[in-house]
Amino acid sequence: AEAACLVHPRKLFLEMGDKDPLFDYQKSEREYERIKQICGDESTDWVDFIAFDGEHEFYKEDCHIDRLIDCLR
Repeated sequence: AEAACLVHPRKLFLEMGDKDPLFDYQKSEREYERIKQICGDESTDWVDFIAFDGEHEFYKEDCHIDRLIDCLR
């Protein structure tokens, strides 16, 4: 959570497969909650977290890429 907060206020997208054999997505969910505690719930528009149906892979939907491109414009 602390390392993620170093990115603030730039956009951060956290994507985690719920069947990842290397990392437990529930730990990532807890760290996301810690980010919100550290930075305050009202300031978390810069960070998004999604646990998707998948393994150790990229999220295949384009929603985060599209949002990132919008942020760069």
